[in-house]
Amino acid sequence: MMLRTRTFKPLFCLTALFLFTSWRAVANTVDVYWEADYGFSTGSVTINQGDTIDIGNLDTTYELDLTGTDPGDWYADLPASDGSSYYYVPITYYYAGTYSFSDQYGDTVTVTVNSTAPPPPLSVAITSPANDAVFTAPANFTVTAVPSGGPVAYSEVDFYVGTNHTGVAYSSPYTGAVTNLPVGSFNISAIVTDNDLNKATNSIQVTVQPLVVTNYIVPVVCYDLYSDGNQNGFYLDAGFGDTHGTMEFAEFNTAQCVSIQLELNPYGLPLGSQTVNVYGFDGGNGTLSISNYDEGALIGVMTLPANLGYGQPATFDVTAFVKSTKGPYFGIWLSTPAGSGDDVFSSLESNYGLPPELYAISPAPPPPPAIAFAGNKLVISWSTNNAFGATLQTSTSLASGATWVPVNLTPVLLGNQWVVTNSMPGPTRFFRLATSN
Repeated sequence: MMLRTRTFKPLFCLTALFLFTSWRAVANTVDVYWEADYGFSTGSVTINQGDTIDIGNLDTTYELDLTGTDPGDWYADLPASDGSSYYYVPITYYYAGTYSFSDQYGDTVTVTVNSTAPPPPLSVAITSPANDAVFTAPANFTVTAVPSGGPVAYSEVDFYVGTNHTGVAYSSPYTGAVTNLPVGSFNISAIVTDNDLNKATNSIQVTVQPLVVTNYIVPVVCYDLYSDGNQNGFYLDAGFGDTHGTMEFAEFNTAQCVSIQLELNPYGLPLGSQTVNVYGFDGGNGTLSISNYDEGALIGVMTLPANLGYGQPATFDVTAFVKSTKGPYFGIWLSTPAGSGDDVFSSLESNYGLPPELYAISPAPPPPPAIAFAGNKLVISWSTNNAFGATLQTSTSLASGATWVPVNLTPVLLGNQWVVTNSMPGPTRFFRLATSN
């Protein structure tokens, strides 16, 4: 497009306006001026959607041949005369993006059009730990939050466990520490506040489990039992009909066991069947014999993983059965469905990997209390890692049948210790952590 001029009157506002970097709904106009000897009054302009650039020709001698990239749905008005000494063209930009216009001498103005869409609402996301994360007591971990959106800068992020304030961060990375969290389920929250006191929150759940102790229990004896009374001591078959892979275990204390798993390893591949019937019998005598063939009741059906590899264990839950046994020994025997052939597993004598065994899991025992003297006070402390819910008890005797009574003082949490402070209880006093189990 061409702009012609007739007379020249000096204008003194030749500076470009760099405006409007934040969201607003009101449109604005930016003036850009041109003269042949000097080109455009600026090389770049930043505006928002809906704003107008008003290009004026201040040159009394030369025409302006205006060329440039199409700014989309734009409106340009080139009046024959604006009633002043120069011609001008207003261009309104309706779409965000980067555009340019030029004169016939190669002078160019770059136009950056920002979006005028309102910013997304203020929000915050907890990125670590994951929702439903599981920890072991006492749990120590870092909470990381990432705020986003909102019209203004962020002031702070506060962290909570339940309703307890655990920390605040004023700049990125926004993190807070959680320490000595006991057994239980907890709500972890992050609240972001911006400089206008707007707030947003996000929460996750975490679970803290008791510290556990694992114990591997190998059978007293294991081999195949045949219906004709013979025994094979090299590996465990689970063949249907004539052969049962059988093992016997000594009775053990299962009171605190939360899970007891039977572990089996393949000796030969491919397996004849992906399913194995698992039977259990109680009251053995520490040896296996033909009398144990077909003894007991079905515990369940063990489904072996389709991709079970050589020497890789598969597990089957036998918790209820083992907890029900009276002993002094109990046995487990295996069989496969009719027509499926034999499944072959390692045994004590032929162990290519792990032998058949029980994998028992139980909470760690409660830690013993510690006793110290502070003047005429007795200070008793124990760890917050108290998975059994133990309580502090006292007695004047360690003899069998001695009376133990609770210490009727509320413990105070100091760091990762529960602490009870009381006067000297007498010349002889004993203390213990006791559970209801």
